[in-house]
Amino acid sequence: MNTNLKMSSNGIVEMSMDELEAYFDEIAKNAPSLNEGGTFAKPQANPFRQPSPVASRTSGLTTREFRKLYEALAFALWRYQAPMNTHLVIAWELMGIEPHRGARLLCQYLHRAQKWARQGGRSRISWEMHYLYVHENAPGRGFHSHVLINLEGVHRKAFEKWSRESLAVLIRQHVRVDAFRLIYRHPKTMDAGVQRTWGWFRYVTKQHDDTDGCCERDESDQYSWKPLRQVFRLFRARTALPIPPMKLCGASHSIGKTAQAQARFHSKFWSGKTKQPYNEDFGGWELQQLVKTLEQGMQPGFSLR
Repeated sequence: MNTNLKMSSNGIVEMSMDELEAYFDEIAKNAPSLNEGGTFAKPQANPFRQPSPVASRTSGLTTREFRKLYEALAFALWRYQAPMNTHLVIAWELMGIEPHRGARLLCQYLHRAQKWARQGGRSRISWEMHYLYVHENAPGRGFHSHVLINLEGVHRKAFEKWSRESLAVLIRQHVRVDAFRLIYRHPKTMDAGVQRTWGWFRYVTKQHDDTDGCCERDESDQYSWKPLRQVFRLFRARTALPIPPMKLCGASHSIGKTAQAQARFHSKFWSGKTKQPYNEDFGGWELQQLVKTLEQGMQPGFSLR
């Protein structure tokens, strides 16, 4: 191929964009490398070729991801009687951290947090920390993570202080005041704790993509289709930005799929019982069954359903 530029008498290039693109592609292909004794270490990118689109996905949770979070939380209540009384928000983008790195840092932070909980901090009152998390990408705040955990009240201040110090070590910079937030609630009763837990669940899963639902039978034996957002009464979805292809949510191994299978836990996710009392429909039922099981001297993994 002729790699000469077509130029007019006054020095203006007379080539179409397609010709220019082919011209620079040919130069890049024939450029010598250092191994061949040339002078170029690496051919430069063609400035006339459009860059490939950056892969991305929506910030909406798929039904599979949504169900994973629901079952992890229901299992935490059913097996451990552990309402999630603490909501963490970590705004990675406010600290100049890109999404993939933020996701990795969150996993490292949560792993360290579980070890800290098992050691009991300075008070030496240890406990098993369970968690679930969701990543979001929103205008203004940017890429950030929501985390629900069960936190012993005596550790609230110590855990917040430790969290800021631990994150500062991981990201190798100061943690902005507005980049980390810990919201702790201490309900007076277990029922109130269960309701608070599912209230936060409805908030952190608000970005569900609304593609699925279930059929509900009314009093006249007629079935009607209801979207999962209506079934679970999720918070209103907010404006979201695309996010790089990545895992958007997760839960600790202690309440994950393997732990659920070992305990013979059976989810009510597709039950469609939207008219049940709030606690019964959203996990309180599992907790009540565990209490009854323990009172009857059975093993917690025994299924009454």
